[in-house]
Amino acid sequence: MAPLLPPVGSEVFRRFRPKSLEEIQRRQEVEEKEQQRRKEKNIEVAEEDLPKPASDLEAGKPLPFIYGDPPPEFLNTPLEELDPFYQSQKTFIVLGKGNIIYRFNAEPACYLLSPFSRLRNAAIRILIHSLFSLFIMLTILANCAFMTLSDPPAWSKTVEYVFTFIYTCEAAVKVVSRGFCVGSFTFLKDPWNWLDFMVISMAYLTEFVDLGNVSVLRTFRVLRALKTITVIPGLKTIVGALIQSVKKLADVMILTVFCLSVFALIGLQLFMGNLRQKCVLIPPLLPSNNTSDIDLHTSYRGNDTHDNYTGSDFDYYEYINNSENYYFLPGQLDALPL
Repeated sequence: MAPLLPPVGSEVFRRFRPKSLEEIQRRQEVEEKEQQRRKEKNIEVAEEDLPKPASDLEAGKPLPFIYGDPPPEFLNTPLEELDPFYQSQKTFIVLGKGNIIYRFNAEPACYLLSPFSRLRNAAIRILIHSLFSLFIMLTILANCAFMTLSDPPAWSKTVEYVFTFIYTCEAAVKVVSRGFCVGSFTFLKDPWNWLDFMVISMAYLTEFVDLGNVSVLRTFRVLRALKTITVIPGLKTIVGALIQSVKKLADVMILTVFCLSVFALIGLQLFMGNLRQKCVLIPPLLPSNNTSDIDLHTSYRGNDTHDNYTGSDFDYYEYINNSENYYFLPGQLDALPL
């Protein structure tokens, strides 16, 4: 009978070695044979019966207390997978400060650096170190402060190069430790790293490629402020929850926009132009012998008066659209609406 609880203590933690890769390949072969057998016999497995990753062993979460505290020599070093879902996949984990779980791809990074490479292990240690995240956070804040300067000093260009160099080094550490894009848990497999890649690409594109007027492309520098989301794990959780909430509320949002559109169209038909129409002063009367007989209670346009002035230079439409002819109540700054 299988134990109900996983083993605890140092025996559950094993270093990731070449033998671990061989064991993973053996499990993959067994799994492929099992899938082939099910396919030949037309055996379908329900979706709820398929293996799924353990929610308490996800990357970025602390190690569950049931596993106990790992020995100090197992911290910041590649270990075999604890999650049964990933034990047949080429991945390994690293436990950082606070027993935070970091998951990496076991394939050679950029087809060059194996999981046992000293350079890759050094990059992993740098990536998961808390001071590395703190340094990147301070760099982002300093960069945002420089972008707010309305009149930057002459040496601000040099500082911009320094910021770009730091961001490039950060991306290089991630690529060396995780790999670029081939396989799971690589640099570009994480959507949060797409922002870093775009910021760095735009920085080099606008600096070294002559694109004429690049003022629009330079506005992408403001996206550097969003890099704080990728540095602080708590912000990732909050933003991810908001995005998932928006997806769940898609139908409600569509219905809300539809209702608002209907009321907007109704208001447009009922009140179109009312807020733009203003009271204007009575136009100056043209020379006439019957000025004293004018009926002020009659609309100025009622008798097509403006058409009777075809022989003069008076332009009725120009007169009513001229803001100097608007009527203002005493002490008011806005013209009296019609």
